[in-house]
Amino acid sequence: MYGEGTVTLATLDRGPVTVAEPSWCLGHEGEPVGYRRDVTHRGEWRPFTVEVRGERVELLQAGLSWAPFAEPHPVVDTDVDGLSGLDADALREVAAGWGLLAGELYRLANELHRVRRWQ
Repeated sequence: MYGEGTVTLATLDRGPVTVAEPSWCLGHEGEPVGYRRDVTHRGEWRPFTVEVRGERVELLQAGLSWAPFAEPHPVVDTDVDGLSGLDADALREVAAGWGLLAGELYRLANELHRVRRWQ
């Protein structure tokens, strides 16, 4: 049940629990809640894609998430194993790591170019 900026969800351990509903949450319709600690707000998952040979290729999806009774602050979850519950600093580390990987891919492309010139 939704109120002014809140949502009330039925839990097994605490009965109806009312929590603040962040504006970015997509809602909880049809979402079963087991325990109070399982109450989770989820934002829209955003695809992160690159264009390869005129086609869009999805590398990952990520979105905001917050379990107010389990995590003190919202985090970012992704569909990549090991990359969930990221705070802003951890997400910046991931972005920086991807930047370094991009550099490695450029170096590998240059090596491929050199090798193919010798054929």
